[in-house]
Amino acid sequence: ENYTPGDGSPTDALDYFVAQAKKRGFRIWCAGLNNAGSATANDAQIIQESQSEAAWKEALTAWDGGKPVNLRNNPARFWDARLEAIALANMKRVALHTNKHTGLRWADDPVFGAWELSNEEWWIGRMLG
Repeated sequence: ENYTPGDGSPTDALDYFVAQAKKRGFRIWCAGLNNAGSATANDAQIIQESQSEAAWKEALTAWDGGKPVNLRNNPARFWDARLEAIALANMKRVALHTNKHTGLRWADDPVFGAWELSNEEWWIGRMLG
């Protein structure tokens, strides 16, 4: 997130692309919110619900050997309030990113013509598979 325009970092390159597309009259379909980030046991306090906090931490620690749980296309985030809150916070972080080439937050930049909040999630296959 912290970059200097022209430093060649991935964030700089992406924001430069967005600024150049805007100059040329393009509109961008932002699919960046699909990457809902990941969750670890340390995220338990994202919601204030202490009754299940210890069990939730234990479950996240046991899930895939304690590695961060990827939330992209993860159906558990639809019924687990903590996973949902983490995914939404990560999506908000993307939308509130300020492009240093335009001076605008992505959420305020009209270059973004569409925001993809979810990409099918493969719900049926995951639930029946």
